Amino acid sequence: MQQKKKNRKSVTPCKVREQEGRGGKGTGGDENGPASKVQKNFICDHCYGAFRSGYHLKRHILIHTGEKPYACAVCDMRFIQRYHLERHSLIHTGVKPFACSMCDMRFFQRYHLERHRLTHTGVKPYACSMCDMRFFQRYHLARHTLTHTGVKPYACSVCDMRFFQRHHLARHSLTHTGVKPYACSMCDMRFFQRYHLARHTLTHTGVKPYACSMCDMRFFQRYHLARHTLTHTGVKPYACTMCDMRFIQRYQLERHSLTHTALEYLGACFLTDDFLMQFYYNRTHKRKHFVRPYR
Repeated sequence: MQQKKKNRKSVTPCKVREQEGRGGKGTGGDENGPASKVQKNFICDHCYGAFRSGYHLKRHILIHTGEKPYACAVCDMRFIQRYHLERHSLIHTGVKPFACSMCDMRFFQRYHLERHRLTHTGVKPYACSMCDMRFFQRYHLARHTLTHTGVKPYACSVCDMRFFQRHHLARHSLTHTGVKPYACSMCDMRFFQRYHLARHTLTHTGVKPYACSMCDMRFFQRYHLARHTLTHTGVKPYACTMCDMRFIQRYQLERHSLTHTALEYLGACFLTDDFLMQFYYNRTHKRKHFVRPYR
């Protein structure tokens, strides 16, 4: 019987190596002590990983051989383990067995549920070692870390642009191909990005989701609301570098800056309907030259 067991173990592609200082079951150590940690006597010859049973070892070896014995009956996907196949099959059936106890969300996988629960608890377990930012998911932390290192791993094959995230590269590539995958169902407009389409759709529906908290104005886009709010607060974030003028919007600053460059080239100020006609403060400028006959 012992000989038969020995022969069965020797059939496995990886050797079985007994760890020194450990006997069989029940040997070594006090009977009442923490006697038996699980022994991992099945060693992989490819990577020297240790496993507690021949089944685990054989399953592991598939990673090295590339064999995927479990095939999906609905599509061409294949898997190393049966439970991976079972998990994948849920995509075809639409069954989401893992339900959140705090909301109506359901998930295909347990770890998706566990990750989702963090949004209810507010716990962000992944902390950046370079700043105070914390994240729900590890890959969010990894992605954020690139902003500190400056590494942009995703390079465009057509130009020299590089990106922190793959989806930024994919989105950028559309500018080279000219493909606009997002089409409006109400007109012929097409867009590079989904959120551009969603924003455009509001012009058809007339919905203005962004409301001012200080007046009755509503806006299609968030940045329009943010810009409008400055008219209430009086903050003018855009400052001219050549004079003391400040502006609520960037384009107002850019338009104003032209007056400095224009005066540099045109020299003395003169009253004509030429360059300064395009600026809002043109009428104020003209008053300096207009002499009122009656005061």
